[in-house]
Amino acid sequence: MGVTGTPPDQFTLVKADNTNYNLHISNGGGSARGVLISGGSTGSDATLLQVTDYTNTNHFFTVTDGNSYFQNGKVGIGTTTPAAPFHVLNTAAEQFRLGYDATNYTSFSVTSQGTLVVNPTSGGISFGASVANVISNSGTSIQPNGNGATAFQIANTDATSGNTAGMKFTNGSGVVYSAIENLYTTRTGGAEDGTLTFTTMGAGTKRERMRITPSGSIVIGALDPHGFKLAVNGSAIATSMTVQVNSLWPDYVFKPDYKLPSLKEIKTYIDHNGHLPEIPSEEEVTQNGLNLGEMNKLLTKKVEELTLYLLEQNKMQKAQDERIDKLQKMLEQFLKDKDAK
Repeated sequence: MGVTGTPPDQFTLVKADNTNYNLHISNGGGSARGVLISGGSTGSDATLLQVTDYTNTNHFFTVTDGNSYFQNGKVGIGTTTPAAPFHVLNTAAEQFRLGYDATNYTSFSVTSQGTLVVNPTSGGISFGASVANVISNSGTSIQPNGNGATAFQIANTDATSGNTAGMKFTNGSGVVYSAIENLYTTRTGGAEDGTLTFTTMGAGTKRERMRITPSGSIVIGALDPHGFKLAVNGSAIATSMTVQVNSLWPDYVFKPDYKLPSLKEIKTYIDHNGHLPEIPSEEEVTQNGLNLGEMNKLLTKKVEELTLYLLEQNKMQKAQDERIDKLQKMLEQFLKDKDAK
């Protein structure tokens, strides 16, 4: 059937049964079909619109449940050579939109540098979380699905020693103000390590401020923890700090069986070494630092020993005072007896 001239406002084709399609457009190659339009069936999966190729392979169809399907091939918008199942190619500021209604939607676009821009008109961005879990209107909520699930992953496929991957905080023009990055390092033998670094911008210069090493040590203001779990290159302040001492606390000094060194022995040691027994020397402190827990234990021991020396000195002083008092009385009696003669 051919239609020429001005087309009518409405074209209606009605069949008395549903044994065939209401409209069948083909290339004349027998059973090969182009476009089929049907509407006689009342089943929920009845095909309303179907597009096939010359091999009778389905590519697109719409059924009466309201769903439409692309079964084969790729869909291109703005391109005749789509490289993915769904490929949008456009230079507009907004290339794709997902919306709840006319005013609440999120725009998607890709810049000339390949950067994905996600711009919600209101609300935030939520991954795996309900709307109620979004913290603020401009926040992002990430909620993993199940215990142990990965909520967020930053990957660098080029894990060459010295390369980094992470998050950078910029001013929008490429100037990095701070960053959290993973620094890849390769051991001898090929095993890989990852060091987490924290960087900020200070006086126009990017500087690493803190890092967590592969062994779990935290380093602030330096690069090497030198075997310590927490290494700080600079001053620190705290309103309270507790040092767990694993060795014996020196209350044993006050036990009867403790052998208190004599003051003569202490003087001989000082004359020979230039510092108190058990107390580290200036050279040792300069080279190894100061163990606060151990040093407080040693200072407590020296204070307790000094207390014993003072108690002993007080005992000797008391005995000496008693002897002086006795001699004083004897002298007074002697002078009294002399005057009486």
